Amino acid sequence: MPATSITLSGIFPGAKAYLERHGCMVTMGNGEVTIVYPEGATSTELYPRTRYERYEIKLPDGIELHESRPRFFQGENCLYLPADAKNEP
Repeated sequence: MPATSITLSGIFPGAKAYLERHGCMVTMGNGEVTIVYPEGATSTELYPRTRYERYEIKLPDGIELHESRPRFFQGENCLYLPADAKNEP
């Protein structure tokens, strides 16, 4: 299914630059960061469900990200970049 945007409480500058290089739109305001994935990005839920719903996000250029969103409790959304993201120019 198509990937939807995710709202985070913050983002590292390197992560922001990485996401933008791969076609994501990153907006900051009111103490939140919203990541909007490019058209064509897909989302697949990963099972089993835990206290978090977990998703694999595949960007059109083949990059895979992982999200976790709290389920049935107040918590923060998380977005995980590939381990080699910090080595990218």
